[in-house]
Amino acid sequence: MTVPQIFDRRLVQAHRDRAARNFPHYDFLHRAAATRLVERFLDIDARLKFPRILTVGDSLGAIDAAMREQNAHHRRDAVEFWLAGDLSHKILAAPAQRNATPFLVQMDEERLPIAEKSFAAIFSLLTLHWVNDLPGAMIQYFRALQPDGVFLAALWGEQSLIELREACIRAEWAEYGGAGPRFSPSLDGRDLAQIMMRAGFALPVVERETLTVFYGSLPKLLHDIRFMAENNALLRRSRRPLTRRFWARLGEFYPPDAEGRYRLTLDMILLTGWHPPK
Repeated sequence: MTVPQIFDRRLVQAHRDRAARNFPHYDFLHRAAATRLVERFLDIDARLKFPRILTVGDSLGAIDAAMREQNAHHRRDAVEFWLAGDLSHKILAAPAQRNATPFLVQMDEERLPIAEKSFAAIFSLLTLHWVNDLPGAMIQYFRALQPDGVFLAALWGEQSLIELREACIRAEWAEYGGAGPRFSPSLDGRDLAQIMMRAGFALPVVERETLTVFYGSLPKLLHDIRFMAENNALLRRSRRPLTRRFWARLGEFYPPDAEGRYRLTLDMILLTGWHPPK
């Protein structure tokens, strides 16, 4: 079956490559997601050991840092082998990443280069929303887990950037008489449990958390999205150049609140699933 190609994976990689040098200054959302995944990891029965861990998209060792911050010595000390993977070799080459995790591999979640039953725990950190074949990626993750292994992931859901989405559409209609594709299609969290079950995961849990970030200016908000590598990577994205008149219109449709702040809503989806025991 042919998988619809929604995202330009080369552009996703290019965005991460471009953001790599300054990524540590803009990874606060990755650190927030890592903290939440580690909290769920620590809720697991302490008697269970996870000696082999894979992290994909881990922003400069955020999972490891979250474990240390939460004094998870019983989990961290049990790790015998830790592999970090990312689509961007430039992120992996950053000094902060090299210091965090000794084993690094450039990898694409759509073609996961991991042997079956290789890891006891797998973390995917804010990357799955850029995958074309999400069911296929889930199957690959499931196969890479050992029996009794756990998979934890964070990704952005359908309500993310809702203020910016609506303002861009209204500004384009006002300026050009129509709006082009500039944002990813909505990812419905309700479907994710079914996707995980079809991949083979047992006891899938899908949680959602709304995060709100406030910015002092609209240019700063747009700048941060770019340097988080979360900007438009649609394969059939709009190529229409955005003029000064458009940006002025955007400001009209995205006004600050009474305190002069620009509100940005983020819809974080957290996934947990298990590989059934033998």
